[in-house]
Amino acid sequence: MSLQPGTLAHHNVRLFFWATLFGSINFLEPVMSLFYLGHGLSTAGIYYATLCWCVTVALSEVPTGTFADRFGPKASFFVGCVVNVCSKVCLLLLLLTDGSIWWFYAYNVLNGLSATFFSGADEALIYDSLKESGEEDKMDIAMGKIYSSTMYVSMAASLVGAFVVRDLADWQFAIIVGGGVLATLLQLVFLGGIKNPSVVEKFRENPYVHVRNGLENLRRSPRLVRLFVNTTVVFVPTFVVFGKLEQPYLTGNGLPISWLGVVYASVALGGLLVTRNIGRITAKFSRVGILYVSGVLMAAMLFASASFPETPVLAFATFYVLRFLKTIRMPISSHLHNELIPSGSRATTLSLLSIADSMFDVLFLTTFAGLAGLGYTAVFIGCGFAALVGTLIPIHKK
Repeated sequence: MSLQPGTLAHHNVRLFFWATLFGSINFLEPVMSLFYLGHGLSTAGIYYATLCWCVTVALSEVPTGTFADRFGPKASFFVGCVVNVCSKVCLLLLLLTDGSIWWFYAYNVLNGLSATFFSGADEALIYDSLKESGEEDKMDIAMGKIYSSTMYVSMAASLVGAFVVRDLADWQFAIIVGGGVLATLLQLVFLGGIKNPSVVEKFRENPYVHVRNGLENLRRSPRLVRLFVNTTVVFVPTFVVFGKLEQPYLTGNGLPISWLGVVYASVALGGLLVTRNIGRITAKFSRVGILYVSGVLMAAMLFASASFPETPVLAFATFYVLRFLKTIRMPISSHLHNELIPSGSRATTLSLLSIADSMFDVLFLTTFAGLAGLGYTAVFIGCGFAALVGTLIPIHKK
């Protein structure tokens, strides 16, 4: 089941696919934690740097969400791209100057601000485009296709990034960061062809109206709030917290740095196959059921890794399972969220949820920064417990 050619939805999904592809190019992904650790940050320091990202998101979500509802997603994307370029320049300055760790914090602040210009606005653009074309029931298919672009990128960028920085030299890092800047500039080209849905052009209320409408949307839909808490409490420990340790965890279990790219590329290939066929999966299995089962499985893998932290086979299995299930859950949760949000102030409503998401990030990262000194076992047990609690939050339809 695909989108009808010639419609606004088909046009915007196609262009946003390519814009997301270039915007997702991150040669640092397979070695980011090693980059942090090799330039003065401890494990706890990595969590604190990420906290800067989270706090920035929390403070910026409403202003940037109302900006998107007021001026349209297209304008929001453009500003976000420019800020993203500035964030990557901070990493270049770190490598070309005295190497102060404060550049890491500046990078996270600007990168978080950039993300908020896309957060909510991307889903609002796609869902309202689908709604205008009478295809809103295909939201997970559209988002699955868009998410698949990140899989293509991850396969190539992971191989290139890990190979180029195989010696962890500064000049090698400078090359891949510079490549990321060029990719973001190319993203602007495809964003230029996107068309705002007519509902965006018609609903040009002031920001206060959008915020009021967004809060009202949340008040009227307790199921939306439960759904958000369920998916967020599972996502943060299994991807954000565990993700900061997965690289040293894998290399500590015997994986050479140059092979990190192969590992990331292979998991991206599996994710690509899933996202391109997400419609077939949801046609056979309940979306809510998939969220429940995947959450329990992710918690189980974390508990197993906590019990046997120095088992290479289990380390690789945990990495693959968590990454693979995250890829399945993202388009499905996006579909379920947008089913419950009316048009008009959709981007602002999603931004309000993102603020709450950032609060969970702050809570978890602060907690696990304190646990980091106790070793991987304590962190993994905490992540598994949090994921299990999140999964148990009821989200069934009435």
